[in-house]
Amino acid sequence: MKRLVGGAVVLGLVAMFVLNLVWIARNAGTLGGTRAGQAAPDLSLPLLDGGHAHLADWRGRVVFLSFWATWCGPCVHELPDVQTLAAERSDVVFLAVDIDGRDAAPAVRAFRERTHLGLSIALDDDSAAQAYRVDTIPRSVIIGSDGRIVKSLEGAHPLDEMRQALAGAR
Repeated sequence: MKRLVGGAVVLGLVAMFVLNLVWIARNAGTLGGTRAGQAAPDLSLPLLDGGHAHLADWRGRVVFLSFWATWCGPCVHELPDVQTLAAERSDVVFLAVDIDGRDAAPAVRAFRERTHLGLSIALDDDSAAQAYRVDTIPRSVIIGSDGRIVKSLEGAHPLDEMRQALAGAR
């Protein structure tokens, strides 16, 4: 009887493993964020200073999206480098997308004033983060002038790495 129960347990574990592999294979395209070569999901987000940011309005230009939050230490560390890169590359549209939600506007304004952040800031209600499958921050997404994702940078990256990633974008 013990052998029968032990065999059933092993068979159950093997079945669960196989089912997990099948699920991963079917959902591989949605795991780990957006991938290079994919069409960039459209977005329309309110800007901190009023108006809206529409990705479609920037078709034909390279776009650098930086997903971040005021409470995220690595984000706060990386944003000045993103701002430096924006000052160097006036040919690129830079948008800092705060993922705290639209109700966080007062905190984001206070953060911007305290840190002298000069980037355009959009307030995400989670629609952009979901569309771009942002599961960790900071996450930077570089979109080429053709509307396709060139590169997605997960985690904080030094300025030189961001420059290099942006160098190949057209």
